[in-house]
Amino acid sequence: MAGGGGGVQGLRLNVMTALYLPILLYAMSTYDLEGSSLVLTQDSLIPHAVPSQSNLATGEEFEAPIYYEILPIQQQGARQMGGVEDEEGGSASSKGAFEPDVTIDEENSPSGMYYDEAEQVIRFNTADVFAGEPSNVQTKELSYRAMVTGETLEGDEFSSELEGTFSVFRPVINVQSNVPPQLFADSRNSLSFNVQGVDPQSLRLRDESTGHSSSGSTIEWTPSGDTTVVEVAYEAPDGELRTLGEEGFRVRTPPPPTVGIRDVGEQEFLPGGSMLSPRDDFELVVRPDDTYLTGFPDDARYSIGSVRLRLTRTGVAPEEVEVSAAQLENMYDDGRSAALNEDVYRITPRRLFNDPRGNNLQIIIRDLERINYEGRSFTVDTDLFQDSFSFEAN
Repeated sequence: MAGGGGGVQGLRLNVMTALYLPILLYAMSTYDLEGSSLVLTQDSLIPHAVPSQSNLATGEEFEAPIYYEILPIQQQGARQMGGVEDEEGGSASSKGAFEPDVTIDEENSPSGMYYDEAEQVIRFNTADVFAGEPSNVQTKELSYRAMVTGETLEGDEFSSELEGTFSVFRPVINVQSNVPPQLFADSRNSLSFNVQGVDPQSLRLRDESTGHSSSGSTIEWTPSGDTTVVEVAYEAPDGELRTLGEEGFRVRTPPPPTVGIRDVGEQEFLPGGSMLSPRDDFELVVRPDDTYLTGFPDDARYSIGSVRLRLTRTGVAPEEVEVSAAQLENMYDDGRSAALNEDVYRITPRRLFNDPRGNNLQIIIRDLERINYEGRSFTVDTDLFQDSFSFEAN
């Protein structure tokens, strides 16, 4: 730096002692300054209210710390914000005995805005910004104005006006679901949230029933209980996590599948009491609920534990056969199942009975389980589906 080092340092100390208020000063170390280069007047002392955040959700507190800019005469057009360095290269202290008066212009500022003298910050609580406003008003831009007055040690008075604007938005939470607006237990539920005025990537979602949380606009999880609440928050620019609202949902039991019997290769189920020859193959089918299958394809899978077949003949004791889960697994028709989005078992009675003749064939489902996307099994209540069938045989 050109010029006498001691003179510049002395000028810095004079500035620091002449102003007793929070100061962000021009970076004087970047200029060659003489003693007459800096004039402290209301033309060269410029206050600024710098909002911590200029776009807030309803209920958040607006904060605008006040900083000051001092313009050297030859640089008054530049107005670069900076701090004065002390002798060791640190920033000048923001505390001092001189405290200017900051008066909020109430006619041109939101009602309730005030100046926090202890922290030297303009504050305003946005909780009531939309009071009395129709629901279709989603955002409001607010302006404020304040007067800063003070006096230097030399008795020079100055006054300067500062003003600014900020916006407040009403956090309207929109929800998208794979099966809106309800969730299904023990299934992979997916909810997406959108909040006007909030970057989706800054959203933070948390399910209260399980404690599961997710970053971003989508949460995928398995809720528990009959109801659940998803808390919607977002990470503000200052790093704070701020709650925007909560959305409650009912958690339902997944709808049961339809179980039926049909001829091989057909799609329609046979009505009870119709003819079914025990010498011919037939299909035992578990058909998922269409709506549930559409929203939860990885959760609508089913497994039959065992089946009992009972063949009666006139004048002869009935013959019963128990088909185990292992046997049913070998009877599973992969091709038909995949093509029709059903669980299809091809049953061959003639291989099960000693004498596949009779006048009545009963088919009883012993147990049925649903397998979800995690591979967990859940027993389907037999009261929710038809678990026995009776056909005329020949």
